[in-house]
Amino acid sequence: FFLPAPAAMGVEMLAKADVRPARRRSLAEDARAFAGSAALSNHACVAALSASQKNARAEVVAKAFPKTAPPALADDFMGRAAAAFAARGLSRDTTIALTAMCRDEACAGMRELVEEHYGQSFHAHSLGGAITLGKVGMGAFMHHSPTEGGPGGRERYAFISMAHCAVDSSGKVGAMQREGRHECSSGCGALLGALGHVKGGGGDAGTPAWRKQDSLELDRLNPEFKFLCRRVDSAMAQPGAPNPKKIGLADMTILAAGTAREDLEELIADCVDTKAADYCVITGIHVHNWGPVFNTGEGDVPNLEYVIPTSCYSVVNGHRVDHNDVAFTGDAGVEGKLQALENRMMALERLIKSKL
Repeated sequence: FFLPAPAAMGVEMLAKADVRPARRRSLAEDARAFAGSAALSNHACVAALSASQKNARAEVVAKAFPKTAPPALADDFMGRAAAAFAARGLSRDTTIALTAMCRDEACAGMRELVEEHYGQSFHAHSLGGAITLGKVGMGAFMHHSPTEGGPGGRERYAFISMAHCAVDSSGKVGAMQREGRHECSSGCGALLGALGHVKGGGGDAGTPAWRKQDSLELDRLNPEFKFLCRRVDSAMAQPGAPNPKKIGLADMTILAAGTAREDLEELIADCVDTKAADYCVITGIHVHNWGPVFNTGEGDVPNLEYVIPTSCYSVVNGHRVDHNDVAFTGDAGVEGKLQALENRMMALERLIKSKL
């Protein structure tokens, strides 16, 4: 399908010669691979914090993003979301995940949290979290899915798309410490670049710099950032867009997350046949709430990861269910934790029954 004819013929011959079902990596193998991951260190950070400490850190993030849903600790959110999706048949054994995030290595922990629940993901990363894989990339991803009951069986996909932003433990937006780097770094650097691109126009009379056609031409040596700026330009031209004179990094991140969601959902509508496949979607903002000195759990101010969801839903047999109880409750205290635990226990019970 994606290959020149001779290569495609070779693939067809190989497929006929070996029709054994593919084996997904076992949970034990995943656990060994996960043992040294950034996601595991985040689990340790969360476990070490008291409820009041968690609430205080969540409030710091919420203050930086007052126009959005409440933030949730990333590992708690993914646990709740995965349990809700599994209840509709979108589980690790049946589903392949596509992760569309920024290329920044700081996003690895979030990707690993997704992979804790779905195994290795198909990477569709791009600067600023922009969606650049296109229809061919989407087709390639879908052809990697597990199939129910054998060749030609029902497929299931998990789409996770997130822009990202740093908000350090003191509440400074964009500031983050990186391991081994002595001066303060920033995140997301690509969105800061897009912000500078927008503010460079000044919002004065005439055509701002970021609206001039020559600034939007794709550059072979700088394609992703140019594409990101194109999408930002499109969003800035819409009614209700932020004032280019006053826009800050938080608003730029919301803007980028919104354009990524729009592009992803357009691709899904164009490429996914709901008569043959089910899927789930998470979109939003991944927030690095890190301490003033880089660490992964030791000390008084550990690095934490949050999710601010903009959507969380599943489509099974063409029927969409919005999981608002998962997406928009934030860190809901004891009742929320009990509900999350109950969801996880139910998912585990279903998994055990399926293996008997």
